[in-house]
Amino acid sequence: MNLRIHIILVSAFMMTVMSCYEPQEGCLDQLSSNFDALADNDCAECCTYPNIEINLLHINGQDSTFEINDSVVNNLGYKIKVLESKLYLSQFGIYQSGTKFVTRNRMVDSLNGASLLDDVIFLRPQDLTLRVGEYRFAGKVDSIGFDMGLRDSLLKGNFYRVAAGHPLNIRNEIVNADDKRSIIILKLFDILQPKDTITLSIIDAASNVRATLNGQNIRANMSAHYQNLLKDINLKLTKQENEVILRRNLSAFLSVR
Repeated sequence: MNLRIHIILVSAFMMTVMSCYEPQEGCLDQLSSNFDALADNDCAECCTYPNIEINLLHINGQDSTFEINDSVVNNLGYKIKVLESKLYLSQFGIYQSGTKFVTRNRMVDSLNGASLLDDVIFLRPQDLTLRVGEYRFAGKVDSIGFDMGLRDSLLKGNFYRVAAGHPLNIRNEIVNADDKRSIIILKLFDILQPKDTITLSIIDAASNVRATLNGQNIRANMSAHYQNLLKDINLKLTKQENEVILRRNLSAFLSVR
């Protein structure tokens, strides 16, 4: 008799507990950065994913760090003050065993409705860490690749619907004197022979840069070399001549540490 009563009481208690329990929603994707192993139901659009993170060292010459408004002595002996420097980086990819992983973020070209990868960022002297995209990825990274500049679809697209702080927002984008979107802008001043500030800009996309990195994390360490960027720059030349030189110098501007 006592045993039977005990079983009935336990059953009643379990039914009470179960009736009070509310299933919890959370991210059940184990590759996400907010995976919740205790969640009962998968949430809608709540998962977040890791970024590519690039730690930058800006270099002026052999040992000195570079900051905006610093002067750079190039190979021709010109002492050039850099008033502004801004370069687009885009088309990021993580490579693993021949497979390329791209960002989950998308943006829409307002002119034709095309959906494009949203992984465009600026590289500026004040930026010590760059973060881009969200990547559903785990395991060893063989390499991280990206473009310096913008491809035609990004150079010519219209992205007025992007967030206010986005690099392609009309208030932030790089444009040249003809109000055309460019991939890099440099505002320079020759200190030894003072003259008007010259603004250099490049419209066509530069060559791809591939940074090889082994490891478990989606991280890279890079250096930006401003002497390399300003090699052969001569403010006595025309703006167009210096833009040709600048385009050539881009391939030696960034390196992996």
